[in-house]
Amino acid sequence: MRIVLALAVSAALVSPSEVGVSQSTYKVMGAGNSSCGRWTADHRYGVNPVALNEESWVVGFLSGIGDVVPDANPLGGTDLDGVTGWIGNYCAAHPLISIFDAAIAFYRAHPRP
Repeated sequence: MRIVLALAVSAALVSPSEVGVSQSTYKVMGAGNSSCGRWTADHRYGVNPVALNEESWVVGFLSGIGDVVPDANPLGGTDLDGVTGWIGNYCAAHPLISIFDAAIAFYRAHPRP
């Protein structure tokens, strides 16, 4: 299972991608399928269960990358507020892409601490 996840994450990270077009070759489930516009709307009025679910999905996804991709540590040197702030800014600028694509963009910008 870990090998399959590592290969899937690696494929998503090295594939060329246009903003708004996910190049993943594996199924994404959960909050990652929601749009960045949805993220922005869900976070507009502070913390709520839907926003917490989206944040948990992103942090779990990035934690998984750190676990299975050699030498990757996208969460190193930051905290939850740093991650959610970055994703929030990215989503505000790219409302039509998925939260998954925003998480991939975060990883590409923060592969190591």
